[in-house]
Amino acid sequence: NPVWEGGHIKFFSKKTLYTMLDDTSFKPISFSGSGRLPYLWKSMAVVAQKKG
Repeated sequence: NPVWEGGHIKFFSKKTLYTMLDDTSFKPISFSGSGRLPYLWKSMAVVAQKKG
């Protein structure tokens, strides 16, 4: 579980971020990465909606 492992600084992949959202009852609506190279982004942004 990426939330509880490794200390206070977290590095997420799109997959682990989506898993965490699903585990907390959120549905991803859109995803965007920002940086020089795809998949080596400095920042990621997700828009999500609470399920139910």
